[in-house]
Amino acid sequence: MSSIKGAQQEMATSVDSLSKPKKSATMPIYPSTPNPPPQMQLNNPKALIQSEDELRSSEIVSSVLLTPPTSPQSSSNLTLSEEKPVESQHPMNAASDLKKSLGLGEFRCGCHTQTGRCRNRIRKENKNLINPHIESMLTLTRSSPKLEAELNKLFELVHCRHHGDQKGARLEEWKIVFSIGDDGTKPIVSIEKQIIKAFGQLSARCIWISLEGKPCNKSIGGQSVQNCARTIDEIAKSEVYLKDIYLDYLLKVLETNMYCPDHIDNPHFNKLALWKSKVIEIRETANSELMQPIESDLQGGFTSQVPNTPETGGLSIKKSNKLTLPIRGLSTRRNLQSWSSKFNQDPVTFWPKAYDTTPFHIIVMGNGLPGYDRVQSKLQQPLEGRDLEDGYVYLYQVEGNERFVKIGWTADSVKVRHEKWAFDCNRNTTTLYPTLESATKVPNAQRVEALCHEELHHCRITISCKGCLKKHTEWFEISPAEAITAIKKWSNWIRTRPYQPLQLKPKVKWALKEEEMRRVGDIDWFMNEISVPVAPTLTPELKIEKVGATLS
Repeated sequence: MSSIKGAQQEMATSVDSLSKPKKSATMPIYPSTPNPPPQMQLNNPKALIQSEDELRSSEIVSSVLLTPPTSPQSSSNLTLSEEKPVESQHPMNAASDLKKSLGLGEFRCGCHTQTGRCRNRIRKENKNLINPHIESMLTLTRSSPKLEAELNKLFELVHCRHHGDQKGARLEEWKIVFSIGDDGTKPIVSIEKQIIKAFGQLSARCIWISLEGKPCNKSIGGQSVQNCARTIDEIAKSEVYLKDIYLDYLLKVLETNMYCPDHIDNPHFNKLALWKSKVIEIRETANSELMQPIESDLQGGFTSQVPNTPETGGLSIKKSNKLTLPIRGLSTRRNLQSWSSKFNQDPVTFWPKAYDTTPFHIIVMGNGLPGYDRVQSKLQQPLEGRDLEDGYVYLYQVEGNERFVKIGWTADSVKVRHEKWAFDCNRNTTTLYPTLESATKVPNAQRVEALCHEELHHCRITISCKGCLKKHTEWFEISPAEAITAIKKWSNWIRTRPYQPLQLKPKVKWALKEEEMRRVGDIDWFMNEISVPVAPTLTPELKIEKVGATLS
């Protein structure tokens, strides 16, 4: 009996030691200096908002893949190549080297395209945030709990609006730049994160393929994208991935939500087998790797209970030496019982239809300092491309984020444009200007929109959309009355036809008239001259109209 108690105490001590951080014997690639740079402090404390990804990556997960120091794993899909540490250097030089290693030395997007790396330049306002953010990452290693969240922030600052679906691949590419840390041992990766990663990056495009092999690629809609994310989160919980009946059904729910409205009623379900095999492989690998140290420590298969700690999540070992993973997460037993009644229903109806009313995921906030330099520069630029088109300049807001408004333009009807945005982003739009009945086209509508954006640049925000998976840069933290005033002002000015055609072979150039160029030279006087009074409240003419009042 005493030998059993001794073995139990020895195993408890061994598991407990896994939760204690160990001092690294190796120097990271970007070592800390005697006075390491502080966490990123921005001039505007609102400049960077904590993302959902950071909250998710920083939480303590209970079901983990343990890597005991006494039993190193011979092979694993998580094994990372060794990195040799470099000599300590000045933090400014280290930050510059890290930026180059991350492929950001030229301040370009850098995501993969069919013709190479994306050459789109990083927005000017984001550049001022990137350098201090990279400096704050100098002491991180691959085993740092904060690394994934910090790389998520960096991705949001760096990538252009065309490559939101490349986050997973880009983060993996960046991670190998950092040293492994913790004496070269591989980072502990939770089973949940492994399963989420196995499904790859979310996409907003339909996966249906015709008999001829032609992909659909239509938008599946913001709600379906969010349903996919929610479904994967549920699958990654132990009470689901350990029970095949739940796993099989939720895999069907997942694939169903990957089809556009034209194909959602005719899913192929050709991804289910591959997905399930990946989940089972992760599940069995976790079982095998957790059993290795147990079998070496326990002789004869007697009963032993591992202490219930946040790191082990209440893992238990019984006489059969079979791993029993904990029941945890938001999917409680009560929820699972309610799910049982849903297993016979169409997977399309598993998630209820509802617009997203959560707060915006804001990447960058305006600096709050108004000025007319950007307006003057835009005024002096010739009209080109779609600047020459007539269209509607509109204003709307969405439920749950009423302190922000969007200023945009469209050559189509305002109603059609707003309905498309509501579908793609799963946000219920409320039209503020113009009214749908009285809307009239404005000449050079894209230039009017651009002038509004430049005048209000100081209160402009950049949003990472969880529906369409793109960035939105046309949102402003400003009152509807002030935004409407700006739209009216520039619409009235453009109707005076301030640009004229100049015949320049082989094409015509639309340049600002000489008289207007002189007026614009004194930009403060010019802005005062064309100004219109700000309406204190919305008049009946500017009544609010719901575009997406109902869900079909």
